[in-house]
Amino acid sequence: MKKTLSNYYLATAFIFIAVVTLIITAISHSTQYMVLNSSTQEIRENILQNYKDELKNRVEVVEQFIEQKNSLVREQLESDIKNRVYEAYNIAYNLHEKYKKTKSPQEIKAIIKESLRQIRFNEGRGYFFIDDTSGNCILYPIRPNLEGTSIINFQDVNQKYVIKELISTALSKNEGYTSYFTYKYKYKEDAKRYEKVTFVKLFEPYNWVIGTGEYLDDVKKDIQKEIAQIINTIRLYNNTGYINIYEIHDYNGGEEFATLIANPNNHSLIGKKISSNVVDTDGVKYRQIALDLLNKHGEGYVTYKSRLQIPP
Repeated sequence: MKKTLSNYYLATAFIFIAVVTLIITAISHSTQYMVLNSSTQEIRENILQNYKDELKNRVEVVEQFIEQKNSLVREQLESDIKNRVYEAYNIAYNLHEKYKKTKSPQEIKAIIKESLRQIRFNEGRGYFFIDDTSGNCILYPIRPNLEGTSIINFQDVNQKYVIKELISTALSKNEGYTSYFTYKYKYKEDAKRYEKVTFVKLFEPYNWVIGTGEYLDDVKKDIQKEIAQIINTIRLYNNTGYINIYEIHDYNGGEEFATLIANPNNHSLIGKKISSNVVDTDGVKYRQIALDLLNKHGEGYVTYKSRLQIPP
């Protein structure tokens, strides 16, 4: 009886130990799985965060580049028109020196005028003008009907006497900048007022004021094109990544909410209007999500899926 009872206790002990061992093993495996799963998730989140940080850094570098270029718009404009006027002045001076002993002043004036009349620059929108110090128009290539008439009382849209200021600048400083606001002559339907910066230089032999001007808005657009050309050459992550630039027209979204300015992945879309209603392979309107983030926070991350190539 005692032996049977002893055997019973021994069997019970073995069973208890076996059960405890199984429980400990199960807990150990479960703990290892949880730790491994937790570590995998943590690694995944760290990798994702690193990608996000790098993406943000790339965008901020481009943003700083754009801001730096835009800050130089007026400086670039002023430098360009000054150099152009110096070119025109040198042409006039050299022609005057060449013919002053063989031709009359009227003949030399005509030669200078016609030599400058056909010169164009800045994609054809730039030209030279000449006024005399009395306010008479000598050369105005885009409106030749004004040549030979007095334009001394010409005013801009703010009632500023533009010609008087040009003449005063040339007489007092020999050369200098002025600016005024006007409508773009080429686009009469555009009611917007644009700032135009002008550089003039006095041509003493004939008391002429030689000058040229440029719209600040046009130079900004030139710089935008230059920026877009540079961005369109940038590829990231072994040529699988790229940077888009949109010009947003409607922050509420819509079928033509923006124009694509830069996209290295698909040049055929550049300059075209794009929709915020485009969806990815899961039906997510990722552009609209991006637009909502811009409206709320000024920035943000958007995740979307695509099979092959998705519109930017």
